[in-house]
Amino acid sequence: GQSNYAAAGREGFYKLLEDLGCQYVCVSSRQVERGELLARGFKLFIVPRGLALSGAEVAGLKTFVEAGGVLVTDLMAGRMNENGRVLEPRAMDELLGVKRAPFAFEQETKDEASDGGGYKGGFGRKLELGMLADFHGLKKDEKLALQGFQEPGLEAGAAKALAQTATGPALLEHPAGKGAAYTLNVDIPNYLAERGAKDPSAATRDTRRLMAALLERAGTAPAVKVSAKAGAGHPVGLETFRYTLGEAELVAVHVNG
Repeated sequence: GQSNYAAAGREGFYKLLEDLGCQYVCVSSRQVERGELLARGFKLFIVPRGLALSGAEVAGLKTFVEAGGVLVTDLMAGRMNENGRVLEPRAMDELLGVKRAPFAFEQETKDEASDGGGYKGGFGRKLELGMLADFHGLKKDEKLALQGFQEPGLEAGAAKALAQTATGPALLEHPAGKGAAYTLNVDIPNYLAERGAKDPSAATRDTRRLMAALLERAGTAPAVKVSAKAGAGHPVGLETFRYTLGEAELVAVHVNG
């Protein structure tokens, strides 16, 4: 739920994809290790909260990217192995093309809400992302407003910073083989709460635009486009499903606020 930081960050990605008209498949660590990302023809793979990854997982992700896949990670990806041991050096850093400071988390500075609903004003801090280059609909020098945490001390190594905040890079790109790995150095623990705002479309706009750019980079698009009015994007809180039954194609629309 939105009051639990870890759950909100993970489930936020689910709802974010649904709010862009997409569906997703969850894949286990063992499936990544076995090379199923390529076998199943995935174009984009997102690793939210991927703090602990095995060497075999990282190898599977590297193979996926080098074969043309697009990988997106957020904070602290691969800083531990599957047993929770802090790694030094880290194979994941090489894949992402980043340099990292000693292991540290950004601390929450706000008070907990008295009703148990997380933290007053949401998790993390308000962040202004400034685009450093054009990127699939996002323009250089454009500003995006998000709220969350960043990984302290993260720097670009071989990767290129595409966006930054006042405290460090926010989106980094590292081509590898035929594909690329992206580090999203901003998490989205507040997305579930933002969807419940009085104007959810406005509250989630910049987060959706950032993810839409990554989807476009991966060459993915909704199987069915739905809009509330001509020229508008996919409505927030509306989930779509597409099925085939013989030669018939079925489309279902579900209100998922």
